[in-house]
Amino acid sequence: MTITKKLLFSFGGLAAVLLLSVGQVAVQNIGTKSEMEGIQQVLSVGNYVTSVIHELQIERGLSAGFLASKGAKNKEALASQRQKVDAAWQRLASAAIGQSLEAVQKSALDSLLSSQSSLQSTRASIDGLSIAQPQAIAFLHSND
Repeated sequence: MTITKKLLFSFGGLAAVLLLSVGQVAVQNIGTKSEMEGIQQVLSVGNYVTSVIHELQIERGLSAGFLASKGAKNKEALASQRQKVDAAWQRLASAAIGQSLEAVQKSALDSLLSSQSSLQSTRASIDGLSIAQPQAIAFLHSND
């Protein structure tokens, strides 16, 4: 065998191993990219969830003050905060549309979104001072 053929044979084998390695890395990168996209979706929705929870915590505090003062305090601040909570709910619902979340994440998100309807009746009871402060606070706390 000539030196040229030996070199071609040696480098050909090395090139084949190199191509296989590059192919394997490419396949791993595709898998990693897919996993990163899934994580990005979860984090994106998670940011909206934390925003809703934060705004609800503020509403809970204002509601406690409103009830404790028998409606004399926090009326305007509470109305303003409720608008912020409702806007946060809307952003969360919009962000969740079309996301491919895991079953557990989807279930938790659905549970959180379904509690929004109960919130309206609790708010009406708070406004009418027809709910005890511990009961109202317990409901508002159950959403965080």
